[in-house]
Amino acid sequence: MERIWKIEGEFMRNPDLRLEDVREIREWLQTQQHIPHISEFEIVLFLHSNYYELEATKMTIEHYYTCRTSYKEFFSNLDLNSKGLLQAHEAITLTVLPNPTPEGYRIIFGRLNNTDPSKFNLAHCIKLFFLFVDALLLEEGTIEGLVLAFDMTGAQIGHVFKLGLFTVKHGLHYIQEGFPIRMKQIHFFNLVSFIDKILAIVRPFMKQSLWDILYLDPKIEDTYDCIPPDVFPTDYPGGTALSVRELHEISYKNLFKYQNYFYEAERSKVTDENLRDKKSKWWF
Repeated sequence: MERIWKIEGEFMRNPDLRLEDVREIREWLQTQQHIPHISEFEIVLFLHSNYYELEATKMTIEHYYTCRTSYKEFFSNLDLNSKGLLQAHEAITLTVLPNPTPEGYRIIFGRLNNTDPSKFNLAHCIKLFFLFVDALLLEEGTIEGLVLAFDMTGAQIGHVFKLGLFTVKHGLHYIQEGFPIRMKQIHFFNLVSFIDKILAIVRPFMKQSLWDILYLDPKIEDTYDCIPPDVFPTDYPGGTALSVRELHEISYKNLFKYQNYFYEAERSKVTDENLRDKKSKWWF
């Protein structure tokens, strides 16, 4: 992941970021022959997401590349014109809202675009979400934190049957163990009556730390306790951002700026398992 603007800016705005820590991670990586080359910017992202704890950073790097190697349903066929990603774009709206929270957290907003369960493929939608996260990091570098706000309007019981267990397990594993970003809040609002059935599927794969930042908001007004209303699209009370329809089209088109990066990531951000030390503590 190469940053749009220079790495020096990261040291200026992150006083806890130390060059010595970057060097230590670089030296450790030289002993991990199965992990591909990692840029200095990527090391900074991993350090920042782990609050500069070195051992936690190493584990996140290991999980990041192992997940991207193993979970083909999310990290292969990253062509934005592919059938799967176009299907995801048709099924859901995902967008980074223009304005952050008062704490500086960036918000990825989501909502069903097509409410027909037959059009919904969870793996493709998670893949699209991960591409939005990658694009956000490329554009902005380290950020205070990430908030996911998903409107459940239009969800049907048929969607529950599309929540494959392995897809849920793999997606949550990557988010909890390999995400190079600080996950701060997850909001599901305008809840549906069968939310308990969804929770029964996802809860077994969630660590307590992720469960603790999950907010189940019956109405969007409950979400406003954490996220100011003005950051939302104009479709919502008090919202001042563009409409959901406008954001739906603009945001997907914006991803095409990074298509070459996505191609390269698919090729290079994988481990070489033939070089992994099976006796290492990093083998899992």
